[in-house]
Amino acid sequence: MNLLEAINTGRPFKRPMHSQFLIVDEGEIVWEDGTIPVMTVETLAAEDWIVREELKDILEKQIKELKASIEHKKEVIASSKERLEQKTAHLKHKKAELNDIMAETQKEENFLMEKSAEYEALIEERLLAAYKRIRSSVRNGLAVVSIERGASAGSFFAIPPQTQVEIAARKKIITDEHSGRILVDAALAQEEREKMQTLFANL
Repeated sequence: MNLLEAINTGRPFKRPMHSQFLIVDEGEIVWEDGTIPVMTVETLAAEDWIVREELKDILEKQIKELKASIEHKKEVIASSKERLEQKTAHLKHKKAELNDIMAETQKEENFLMEKSAEYEALIEERLLAAYKRIRSSVRNGLAVVSIERGASAGSFFAIPPQTQVEIAARKKIITDEHSGRILVDAALAQEEREKMQTLFANL
């Protein structure tokens, strides 16, 4: 507690070299016993020096704390900037990869659209209409699915063994009673996948 704080807060302040406390009473500084203190040049100078030293200590402490806070914030900013640069570089790399994939996919899609148009001209209109109806009604747009581990890859319901034999014979079109998709055997599906890969490799 110094004299300035006593004046601002109204709390008692003990002057140097005195046993009594100074009290701020209605704006006036008095001793505890009510008498007005006699301020000599020496006592005022001593108290002024003490007050200045206390203020100096307080300011130096605040400056030190502010400097430490500034250094900490600089470290946080530098770390955040480094992470941002890393994320930006990673994002740029991923965007480049995505653009390459999209360009490749677009080329394959265009090729498939051309092939689809060619084959549509060779298919009976009634069957083509049924195929397009199935594609538009299923969630992922797959009108033809294979049998995997005895179940339809479209609905994942088990296909009876006799039905699997009929599908493998490839003599008629059989649909999945649960999803409505056209069913093909796994061997045929694999053959078609290999054909597609060969065609894409030659693009």
